[in-house]
Amino acid sequence: MLLLAVALSVAFPRRALAGNAPTYCSKTGTPLQAPVVGGGSFGFSVSTNVNADTVIVGQPDANGGKGLVYAYNHISLCAYQSFELQRPPDPTSKAGGAEPAGLLGMMTAMSRDGKWLAVAGSLEASSAMAQVFIYRRHANDSNGGFELHQKLLLQPGPTANLDTPPGHVYAGSLSMSRDGRLVLVSWSVYGAGQGSDSSDPYGPPSGAFYGSAQLYRRLNTGDKYTRAQADLARIAPPLTRTQFFGANSAVVGDGSVIAVSTRVIDPTQPAGAPAIVIYRRTNTGVFELLTTLRVPGSDGTFVMTDTGSHLAVVRGTNINVYVREGDLSSGKTVYNKRCTLVGEEMNLEPTFTKLAMTISNNSTLRLAVGNSLDSVFVWSIPLGGKRAYNDGTCPSSLERTLTGETGSQFGTALAVTEDGRTLIIGVPGSSQHPDVEVLMVDIEPQKAPSPAPAPGAPPKGMGGLFRNPKASSVNLDNTYFVSNPSSVLVSARRGTVGVPAPQPFDLNSWSKGSPGGAPYDSQLGYSIAPNNPYVSGGRPVKASSTLGLLSAMGGLGLSTASLRPASLQAG
Repeated sequence: MLLLAVALSVAFPRRALAGNAPTYCSKTGTPLQAPVVGGGSFGFSVSTNVNADTVIVGQPDANGGKGLVYAYNHISLCAYQSFELQRPPDPTSKAGGAEPAGLLGMMTAMSRDGKWLAVAGSLEASSAMAQVFIYRRHANDSNGGFELHQKLLLQPGPTANLDTPPGHVYAGSLSMSRDGRLVLVSWSVYGAGQGSDSSDPYGPPSGAFYGSAQLYRRLNTGDKYTRAQADLARIAPPLTRTQFFGANSAVVGDGSVIAVSTRVIDPTQPAGAPAIVIYRRTNTGVFELLTTLRVPGSDGTFVMTDTGSHLAVVRGTNINVYVREGDLSSGKTVYNKRCTLVGEEMNLEPTFTKLAMTISNNSTLRLAVGNSLDSVFVWSIPLGGKRAYNDGTCPSSLERTLTGETGSQFGTALAVTEDGRTLIIGVPGSSQHPDVEVLMVDIEPQKAPSPAPAPGAPPKGMGGLFRNPKASSVNLDNTYFVSNPSSVLVSARRGTVGVPAPQPFDLNSWSKGSPGGAPYDSQLGYSIAPNNPYVSGGRPVKASSTLGLLSAMGGLGLSTASLRPASLQAG
């Protein structure tokens, strides 16, 4: 939805990018370090590259309603360095109804390779179209590696004839192909005589004017994006060209399939018959109509996998999963329903349901579902042909239920890595619950417990070292860490540097060399293990420099106020 709520700008230092996927994120969510400002909407939109070593967060209500977008680049473990992206310059003229960029970060979409980013802002041309800006990753600088590439030259939505003015944007969607060559922008429009204060913003289906789905293509790295072909609404079946067209859309990873939600004009259904219009790319690169999937009882909310092989649609209180079958290259393809997730316990509500989906390890469909009651449900569905599914049911399992504070808008935005390991959850807050955050959640299935040690064998500690349980008299359980949030664990290490076993210590004690304070070693660097709940199992944070140590600890939410570079000396 193109809506939205407050904050200020914060500058971030220069930091090199990392190339590793995050590890040791909490199974209940490790928060990204939010800008040190008050207000809401941080996390209203989130997107990620293939493995979440870059995460994009939108805060459209920040900076007096101008909006801000942040790039979070992975450092180590579950620690990230944040950067504020460059704001687009104000237009030099009002030609075409151009307006200064506002509400930047309403929607974000990043290519899976992490090199291209699309960001949507407020409306212009008398609210007939959206603003969309493209960023390109070019270097490791104070913008997180992204520079502004261009503003897309969008056009107002089409109408039935030249005498009819275009409709006003109501809801929209933004997506990119894996390599960022294709950008798909779509939006639905208010019905005739309807507005933001209407109980039904759409009204009855009408063919007078309709929503829009516009595809832009970039041929080479340095090229600008240009309109790839006519508005996809123009080549949709006539009965699907309604004001509902474009509320949700998706382009798959390789750019071979596009899907756009709509409602079909149907005299027997005053509100219209929900449907998804699906297009395929031909050998010439032009998209043509593939099929129209009728989804009765849906509000048009859907999600596709990067491959386009699976499609999940919200239908009432349930979610139906469709599987593509047939030969896509010849156009002889259909999407057949293969699975129904019964949603009474999920309390799904039309329009407010959020989805993210991927295929994990080429064997499992992982689907995250967010409802309007501050909960996110993570489902696991094994892949298989017709014989694996009977009568529309499937052997699905609910892996995880994540719940936020009441009124926090927990799950307003969702994104998932390609391997299904990490889920990003946006929590933009509200007047009822103003706290904002973005959570990195490890949704890897629980592993089987390790076998019990042989009788008489000494237990092992971190790094494979033998741990002497008598080395510390403090009970290192969750109770201790709740009452001592600034404490960390020192990792035992081989050699003479370190301590004989993991022990707690306060950050103030580091430079004093008190028990638990491990000195710096030119070869080993610093090595600490953060406490629960930030990292499960106490795996160590390793850093070769003071700056790296501070960044890693800050990204994990540990206080570094008393830990200064000047106080750390080589040991």
